[in-house]
Amino acid sequence: MSALFNTTALQNSDSNAVVTTWLYRLSLPTQNAVTSPIQNTRIQTGYNASGTGNAGSVVITIPSAYASTTSYNVFVTHENTSPLNTSVVRLSATQFQIYWTNGGPGTQPFMWMAVGS
Repeated sequence: MSALFNTTALQNSDSNAVVTTWLYRLSLPTQNAVTSPIQNTRIQTGYNASGTGNAGSVVITIPSAYASTTSYNVFVTHENTSPLNTSVVRLSATQFQIYWTNGGPGTQPFMWMAVGS
C-alpha cells in the first residue's frame, strides 16, 4: 500500500499561504488502480512580527477557517537570534494566540503553520 497526495496552493494578499492536500489510499497490486480519499487536510502558513518586548502575546487570524477550534493544530517558530518560551492557544476556527516570555527587547517575529481540516 502506498499513499498519493494531491496538493493545491494559493497565496492571499497578506502573504499567507493556503495549501489544500487530499490524501489517497492506493491498493496494490492491481492493474487498474483505485483510489479513495482518506482525509481533507489543509496547511496554512504565515508570518507575524507585530509583537514586541520581553513578554507578550499576539492574536493571529487564519486566512481560511477550519471546521472547529479543535480540528487543527498550530506550530510556531520564533525567528530571532534570542531564544524564548512560547505557547499557543486556539481561540476559534479562525484565530489563535501566541504567547511568549523571556524574549528580550525588540520585535518578536514568528513563523506559524496551522494543519487540520
